[in-house]
Amino acid sequence: MRPWSLVACIGLLMASVSDVVDAEPLVVEAALDRRVVAPLLEAFEQSHPDIELVFHDRSTLEVDTLVERADPARTW
Repeated sequence: MRPWSLVACIGLLMASVSDVVDAEPLVVEAALDRRVVAPLLEAFEQSHPDIELVFHDRSTLEVDTLVERADPARTW
């Protein structure tokens, strides 16, 4: 395989992978006051309008429980 065709194949693969990644929303489970973190969330949404952002304001106990129950195989 010629080097340029390998580069083209990698580019196509990356494009298809990015389409899959773009379909996944970013879910933030945090023990933060929405008013405090709002500028950060707004900056993310402006920088990445193609990624849905879901913010859940939880208690520290709820976040700790979610972390304990999380499936490490599902993390990227």
